[in-house]
Amino acid sequence: MTLEQISYLSQTVAAAAVVVSIVYLAIQVRQTERNQRALMQQARTERGMVLAASMETPHTADIWVKVTSDSPDLTAKDVSILTSFLRRWALNLLDAQANHAMSLLSDEALERTCAAARWGFAYPIARAVWMATVRATFTAGDAKIFEALAINGVPLAAGTDDAARTRAAREALLLEA
Repeated sequence: MTLEQISYLSQTVAAAAVVVSIVYLAIQVRQTERNQRALMQQARTERGMVLAASMETPHTADIWVKVTSDSPDLTAKDVSILTSFLRRWALNLLDAQANHAMSLLSDEALERTCAAARWGFAYPIARAVWMATVRATFTAGDAKIFEALAINGVPLAAGTDDAARTRAAREALLLEA
């Protein structure tokens, strides 16, 4: 084998090694992106669970019953607690929208977050607290984005008795069985 042939062989091996390295790097980048998305989804799920759990204490659950039944007897303390909760809810939606805009969150995940906010902010009391207190804690741009995702075009919900609706759904299920 001549020196020239050895040179060609070594260049061929080097080129093949570069191709293999690039393929390996592409696989690693794709796996890292999947892992990052999974971690973000896990963090979003955890945040949603913490947000929901924050309304499980007896006092805050009583406040949410007042919201969903459209009870006008909210105290100043109720409004303060509700303001904090609704602000966290709005921040959660704005964060989801920002991640979606950067292609870090799927359309489905953003829609889940929007659907939950549309449900909660359809109640007149929740929307009134947004307008009276929470909205002022956001920039005008953020408030506009939030309202476009969760409020605009969403009809106000009538007060509901969730316990009565649950009992009625149970009865309907028993009749089907």
